[in-house]
Amino acid sequence: MARRVRSRVRSRARRGSGLLGPRRVAYNPKTGTWIVIERQPDGRWKIIGNYEDQATAKRLARGMFYRPRRYKYLADIVRIDSVENAREAVRKLWEEFREAKTYAKKLRIARATLMAANIASVFTRRRNLSPEERSEKAEVERIYRGAANRMFEELRELRASRP
Repeated sequence: MARRVRSRVRSRARRGSGLLGPRRVAYNPKTGTWIVIERQPDGRWKIIGNYEDQATAKRLARGMFYRPRRYKYLADIVRIDSVENAREAVRKLWEEFREAKTYAKKLRIARATLMAANIASVFTRRRNLSPEERSEKAEVERIYRGAANRMFEELRELRASRP
């Protein structure tokens, strides 16, 4: 069986970037599954997904909700699985925010906090979660959204005070 390879460019913003190449969907005849591969900065291809049907693989090759993580250190901090973990993550994000020396890094941390709130917000609308889980995700969203709003407020004040 011939191997089919389809290439998709991940996003318009990264089209000309050499950091991450396009993702490709390929059929793996050994396992009978479709794989999504992505070129790494060192030039090698890495399997980032293994799927039963081609449609799922093609959908995920486009990238999903903020994938792949652009800043691993922020992705490792952010947790949306429980309220306690969200509070701990917000504490760490505030620590990073206050230690950041540049405006760009502060903005990056604030945006990551806002993205965490958006992800939690999506969970609150999922029908396959129980009402308790949805209310927990809503609380996680409130925690992240409040922190993000305060961070952006500090950034506005910082921007206004700069000459």
